[in-house]
Amino acid sequence: MVTVLIASDTLTEEIDARVELIEELNDRVCSIDNGGDLHTIGGLVPLVGTLASPHARLRAAAAETLATTVQNHPKAQASALESGAMAPLLRMASGEGGDAPPSDAPAPDSAGAASRVTACRVKALLGLSCLTRGCPKAQDAFILSDGFALLRDCLRVDDLRVRTKTLHLARHLVTLGERAMNAGVSAGFILAGAASLAAHVPGDIPGDGMSDADIARGQVREAALRLMLDIAKCVDFGANPKAVDHFRGAVVVNAVNAVGRWYAGLNAEQKETYNDEMLVCAELAKMFG
Repeated sequence: MVTVLIASDTLTEEIDARVELIEELNDRVCSIDNGGDLHTIGGLVPLVGTLASPHARLRAAAAETLATTVQNHPKAQASALESGAMAPLLRMASGEGGDAPPSDAPAPDSAGAASRVTACRVKALLGLSCLTRGCPKAQDAFILSDGFALLRDCLRVDDLRVRTKTLHLARHLVTLGERAMNAGVSAGFILAGAASLAAHVPGDIPGDGMSDADIARGQVREAALRLMLDIAKCVDFGANPKAVDHFRGAVVVNAVNAVGRWYAGLNAEQKETYNDEMLVCAELAKMFG
């Protein structure tokens, strides 16, 4: 038993050290020049390999550093794709991988492990966003991998950070071109946006001040509204009649009306707080009112 405990402690220390090194690397590749250097020396290969680690903290750190490296860097994006980054990021976003012991907790902790896996999903969504931004090959790989269906599953995760990141990523992707837009509409993202909006309308008017939960729910609502508005502005309704059906359907109409009634009950100060969100909702309602 003593031998097992010592081995476990040693591995935990090794994981801690590796996470610290990856986080330090992330700080360094914030510079585009350094990101280019990492790509040039082949540093993306071990980073992508770490996305398959059984330890959630290592996967999360690697996904964040990969995102920092490839954002706005076409050569690094291409190198990450060639290194096979898309598949493990999609698996992470789906919640695969778990968190193998020893964890960073002193005793088995299923809640803590679940929290670390959720953190992985958030970092994976960030990685997918940075990998696909401005990179047609990555966008095609995402669509061919049925990425929009995966994002629909992410919206069912009981975590406001995951839902917000998912809506932002979907919004980014559907506005990239006709193919991505059609894939997003076919996957039901107009309806998914409306469902996310309706699910996060408070049951009552908030009191003075805003809790962290109020802020997080507001971020989901605004992300859902912006997703639907961007689709409405960019989609070719003549070529995609399903979009018209979805926007005029009960799911969208009821969600927009529900949040509109909630806005109407806010006082002047509260309306100022939620002004950006209200403006997006009003523009969407005007388009399909």
